[in-house]
Amino acid sequence: MSNAEIQGASNGDNVEPVETTPLLSHTGPQKPYSVFTNTQKRLIILAAAIASTFSPLSANIYFPALNSIAKDLGVSPSQINLTITTYMICQGLAPIFTGSLADQAGRRPAYIICFVLYIVGNIALALQHSFLALLVLRAIQSCGSSGTVALASAVAADIITSAERGTYMGLTSLGNILAPSLGPIAGGLLTQYLGWQAIFWFLAIIATVFFVVLLLFFPETCRVIVGDGSIAPSGWNRPLCDCVKASRSSTTTSCVTKSSNCRDKHLSIPNPWPSLRLLFRLPVGLVLLANGVIFGSYYAVTAGMPAQFAKLYDLNDLQVGLCYIPAGLGSLLSATANGILVDWNYQRICTKAGISLEQDHKNHLLSFPIEKARLQIGIPMTVSSLQTSRPSLF
Repeated sequence: MSNAEIQGASNGDNVEPVETTPLLSHTGPQKPYSVFTNTQKRLIILAAAIASTFSPLSANIYFPALNSIAKDLGVSPSQINLTITTYMICQGLAPIFTGSLADQAGRRPAYIICFVLYIVGNIALALQHSFLALLVLRAIQSCGSSGTVALASAVAADIITSAERGTYMGLTSLGNILAPSLGPIAGGLLTQYLGWQAIFWFLAIIATVFFVVLLLFFPETCRVIVGDGSIAPSGWNRPLCDCVKASRSSTTTSCVTKSSNCRDKHLSIPNPWPSLRLLFRLPVGLVLLANGVIFGSYYAVTAGMPAQFAKLYDLNDLQVGLCYIPAGLGSLLSATANGILVDWNYQRICTKAGISLEQDHKNHLLSFPIEKARLQIGIPMTVSSLQTSRPSLF
């Protein structure tokens, strides 16, 4: 998991409303957490997951082109690696501001800003012929794409309760599973046969296609604006497909009024401090540190592969891209195996502690050693990754 994703998850948790359980009365059952149907929820989460895929895809598709870009711009591989550094810095910082903006203005306006930045950045990257421009534009590209990672977690918190979130959150990791596998292969093919500029044209085209679909159909989910989804949004928070409808019922008009009143507040500059404070909380800070070390180690190896493999084995851009397949398959297998192992260990500890799996999760969570259940799987994997990475450090 990348720093951007961890930060995005933190933002998602910040925006999650308190899930209250109202008392049942004789008048009827309790109100659902969200009015969206299960099919709508799956489509919304899938759209958010696809949007968040552009961040890891943009990072991994770039690697096979490093040698060609360095040669065309007349700079050293070390200088080209600085463009990866700027990308990573913005990848970690941008979600902080995006999450704060999305809490105030809504998810759709935040998505619009992110994709406009991302598409413009990719088009400019495809047209530029300067190292300084490459450095700056990669930062802009990262700000646009990595902000969508925070939004994916926020959207999930808007429409899904904690009890059912595990089923849906697997979709939000779609980009992190597929991008390390497909990104370098696509980057190698594009660079080898069409030139490295084709990478950015490709990203701009697919982002534009997705952006149009998002503008037309993606609903506003921010609970500050639409509540449980029953309040109709207005302005940029309203999908374009709803705007083209010729007739509106009196109920819809009333909903628009409610929505306007709900969002009638001054928008302030996004404040990153609530998210940064998580760094100083003992459990969260340690998790971020551990993931940051692993994340940095991964990029230290993958960023150096193109120059080293071309020098040692005389590989072309396509062959360099194919060398990333093992890392991609490892990410895919580990993501699958980790979920299975954690579920198995959870059930094993529940059985050992005499806790029934049929009980309400919230009722026994305080007495359940959840840290033990996760660390028993996480620590061996972390130690294993450090041991297997040791030879590459020398």
